[in-house]
Amino acid sequence: MLKQKISLNDIQIYDIGPSFGKTGYNISDLLNMPHFWAGWNQNPHSADLLYNIARETALNNPKTILGKYYLSRFNDEKIPNINRLIDVIDEYIFDNHINRLEIYKYIIDENVLFVHVRSGDYGVISSSYLNIIGRLSKFFKKLVLLAGVNRSTFVDDNQDSEHNLQCRKNLLTSLNLIFEQGSNIYAYFDIPDIHISIMRLCKNLLVHKGGYSVLGSFINNNNIYYTDELPCKDNKKWLDITKYKNIMFVLHQNPDTKNK
Repeated sequence: MLKQKISLNDIQIYDIGPSFGKTGYNISDLLNMPHFWAGWNQNPHSADLLYNIARETALNNPKTILGKYYLSRFNDEKIPNINRLIDVIDEYIFDNHINRLEIYKYIIDENVLFVHVRSGDYGVISSSYLNIIGRLSKFFKKLVLLAGVNRSTFVDDNQDSEHNLQCRKNLLTSLNLIFEQGSNIYAYFDIPDIHISIMRLCKNLLVHKGGYSVLGSFINNNNIYYTDELPCKDNKKWLDITKYKNIMFVLHQNPDTKNK
């Protein structure tokens, strides 16, 4: 369901429970996405600890995208293998009948832009990203925000712990600031795998920063927009993977110079 009025209760942490182990379902880290900007190794993962946690989480959740990925890969295969990742996302989309969801009519609409907004773990949305969303809202019939909060890694599984609650509050503030940019802007909340499926299929995608946005830039084959907040935008490996995509850089426009 698309929403324009939200409260803190709308921002739930989905990866709470024993099956998600010590790190929750932070799929971007468990798929080693920081390899493309933070220098994480691929041996086959950045570290044995995260590799073992990722495999355990996958075994405990075999029907998720993470589960399908780890259960299908070769033991010595470096993580991530983008082609394998795309294959298992497509398998997840098929198995879970994404085309039957209400959101699907917006996914396939060429006049709708989906926007990833980073979790509130790094604070509130920047004025430059807010500016870009406001500008792009003038060119699309609808903007749909994809955002969520993973639970605090290695710390707790309580929605209202100090860290988790602050992340949720930051994200609520960010989304409400975005809603002020236009009357055609909505939020869509769901589990991470559904958001990833949407990023895979949607006709237009604006990515933000962090691992989910990097993942989205790899898996979408339609129109991808990114800004200088994408951490890997100058990384050779990221550039090599995305060079044949229809990927467009959106420049921040300083309000003091926009009319010059």
